[in-house]
Amino acid sequence: MKRFTILAAILGTAASLYIAGFATGAMFLFAAGALFEGAFWITLLRKPRPVRIVVKRDEPPRRRYR
Repeated sequence: MKRFTILAAILGTAASLYIAGFATGAMFLFAAGALFEGAFWITLLRKPRPVRIVVKRDEPPRRRYR
């Protein structure tokens, strides 16, 4: 779920930079939008790491000395 939230944020940032670049004519905003879009596609196409499950084993019972 966290991965998709990050992807949506990256894509939203890229779209807003594209719109600002077109509206103002600033090429650096357009270039920044392209960089964010590239980051979006790289993150989207990269496979997520599998979750590693660590099993804790019970400790052997301790001997009680009297």
